[in-house]
Amino acid sequence: IEKIDAKDLPSKIAIMGCIVNGPGEAQQADIGVAFGKGKGAFFRKGKLIGVSRCRSVVNDLLEKAKNVV
Repeated sequence: IEKIDAKDLPSKIAIMGCIVNGPGEAQQADIGVAFGKGKGAFFRKGKLIGVSRCRSVVNDLLEKAKNVV
């Protein structure tokens, strides 16, 4: 896992474990991920930007967080 400084992260990150409420709450963050069965859906400022398998979500989240403007 790549380490990044907190100053490089967006101000609001959501990591939600619920497939029912998670997408709505993740959409309210600068970057968010909502987990479902074996996958995580990524949102950036309210828009779906991708889906990853659970085993790669942490690395994918860090990479996507770097690209938040």
